[in-house]
Amino acid sequence: MAREPLRIMAFGAHPPDIIFKAAGTLAKHASRGDEVMAVSLTDGTRHLQVLGRQPVIGPEAIRTLAGEKRDEMHLACQALGVRHIRFLGLRDSPLAIDQANLRAVSDVIREFEPDVILSHHPQETFLTGHTDHGDAGDLVMRGFMMAFELGFESRYLPHMANSVYLYGLPQGTEGPDIAPMSSPALYVDISEVIEAKKQALLAIAPTMGMTEESIDASIAQSRGKDQLTHVDHAEGFYPLHIPVVDYFERRTKGRWLHWSRPAEWDALELWPDE
Repeated sequence: MAREPLRIMAFGAHPPDIIFKAAGTLAKHASRGDEVMAVSLTDGTRHLQVLGRQPVIGPEAIRTLAGEKRDEMHLACQALGVRHIRFLGLRDSPLAIDQANLRAVSDVIREFEPDVILSHHPQETFLTGHTDHGDAGDLVMRGFMMAFELGFESRYLPHMANSVYLYGLPQGTEGPDIAPMSSPALYVDISEVIEAKKQALLAIAPTMGMTEESIDASIAQSRGKDQLTHVDHAEGFYPLHIPVVDYFERRTKGRWLHWSRPAEWDALELWPDE
């Protein structure tokens, strides 16, 4: 019997966040026929100004920058094979957690009816210099809950996603109280789609100030860096649910698993039975 395609929805505070955090994962799912949607909560036009990484610009320039970022995101998703893209157009820095924004998040979840939701960790704030990522995680978690509440007004029927995974946090960005909780507990091997992720990164490079050389250097630096996975490239997530399986399965990837019995062992003389 043919496998029913999964519906996966990935949220980002700003357009590039989805590419940095989960591009490879989305590419793998898209390539096997799953329905994937990338949702950018904001256009990401203000946070770099707030951080002082870009000069302050006026309303007309902000609209132009928003258009450029949306165009880049369309190209990035095209490189990943992601067919569904949504820009909610919320204001960033600060990203408000209010009734209007909750309604926007809840509605897009109800409309797409995802099986799996990917999002920021609600505590992803420390050392990032701004609160958008943590606020985005909080907003999506609240929107996820409101999406399956009957009393929440909407044009769409209630829907509950089956699973929620939060993006793994870089060391130092998690905050002291939830550091163990935010460490990735699940990794997706993206080695076979790393070229697709590179093309997506190249698509968002112009407004992010990145070059092909810097992207290549970053990919090379991360190659095989994670000693827990023993794969060339991986993206980490923290599951918000407790995994339950029907049966144990033989794993093919991960630590201690890259071992096979050497052929010469078949010729070894074993101890005889006594």
